[in-house]
Amino acid sequence: GLDAQSMETLARWIPEWGLDAATLPLAVDLNMATDSETKAARTLTRDEGFNFRAAHWGELHRRLHEALPAAVTVHWGHQFLSFEVSDTDGHGGKRGGVVATARLLGTGETVEVAGDLLVAADGCTSSIRRRFLPDLKLRYSGYCAWRGVFDFTGKESSDIITGIRRAYPELGSCLYFDLAEKTHAVLYELPGNRLNWLWYINGPEPELTVMAIPCMLVQLLTTDDVFL
Repeated sequence: GLDAQSMETLARWIPEWGLDAATLPLAVDLNMATDSETKAARTLTRDEGFNFRAAHWGELHRRLHEALPAAVTVHWGHQFLSFEVSDTDGHGGKRGGVVATARLLGTGETVEVAGDLLVAADGCTSSIRRRFLPDLKLRYSGYCAWRGVFDFTGKESSDIITGIRRAYPELGSCLYFDLAEKTHAVLYELPGNRLNWLWYINGPEPELTVMAIPCMLVQLLTTDDVFL
């Protein structure tokens, strides 16, 4: 979701985008609790001044990339390997900078990229962070999360979508946060007949670093039972 300040900033960066047409309003933030056995739901909190808008990350990323100045180059398919601080700026100047070494995923070739600053924005398993904190161990949060985007184009009248809208009647203008025993979910609608969903399940720390979607979740996603 995009808050009002983010929308204002994006409107300045990409004035021709037409943000209102490319996003859906999230005017309401609704927290609810669902009984997993009886399916009875009750509202915990309701914020009608939420004032966010929903946008698909892929569309937002594409628009931001297209709006970059011509002088800005984005290198795709580069895997970070290492870096070192340089005494020059990589262009013959004396100002200090940084030189990163990366592997081209397509060819396996190793290249160097010089710059003024290296920003580590490669997620919770950051390979750059490991260079500074090699002994740091991530702390398990107590739950695992699955997320996805469900495109229901052509299935607007299907039993699944009808059931979802019956359970969450304000989709299209509301962000739902649904709590149940040892699980919770987030659900809101995206432009283009798509639902953004996140499902969190409490449990012991898994031994594997990657977990597949459990059979229970697959069954729920393929039946008319849309409740937690």
